[in-house]
Amino acid sequence: MKRSLSSLKDSKGYLVGFAVIVTFAFVLLLSFVNELTKDRVEKNQELFLIRAVLESMRIPYRNDQDALMTFQTRITVEEIQGQQVFITNPPEERKYAILFSGNGLWSIIQGVLGVDAKFERVTGLSFVEQNETPGLGGRIEESWFKAQFQGEKLIDRTIAFRTGQADPGDPDKENGSVDAVTGATSTSKSLETILKNALIDLEERIREGNR
Repeated sequence: MKRSLSSLKDSKGYLVGFAVIVTFAFVLLLSFVNELTKDRVEKNQELFLIRAVLESMRIPYRNDQDALMTFQTRITVEEIQGQQVFITNPPEERKYAILFSGNGLWSIIQGVLGVDAKFERVTGLSFVEQNETPGLGGRIEESWFKAQFQGEKLIDRTIAFRTGQADPGDPDKENGSVDAVTGATSTSKSLETILKNALIDLEERIREGNR
């Protein structure tokens, strides 16, 4: 007896085959969309990094186009020991910045840290990527937190994080410390270690570049 069309459709083989065809079609569609948007995504990522570098050096810009032009005219990118170091061009006041990356509580925390020419103070901190807990660790991107680093004095070549302090941050620029985010101890400790390593890394590369 011939199998009816409905029984064929109910068969396991038919369902598996249909699922394979649909999945293949979606993969092709996603690949096509990805190829179409790849250049735009790369440009957006590059622009995001450029804005982060300028912010870490406290160099103002009006919009994305101005940020690109400002970066091209006022910043030099040097490859030192396999790592990019961003350096301001004369007659700009000399500043350095480096892209840092490390493990946070949930995922990678990536950003840019800037220092002055004498490696005495941080010029600024900005983030490129972070997926910490919203309302807790994710608050490291809030303005009050990042503002603590602007002009903060480096003591023993690093910056300490103070816990148990009330937000919104430590205004003292001479004590070499900033207030951690309340309720986000793990993220704060991770970021403290990441920035400590970034400062060591940047200082070594500055010395190497000045030889």
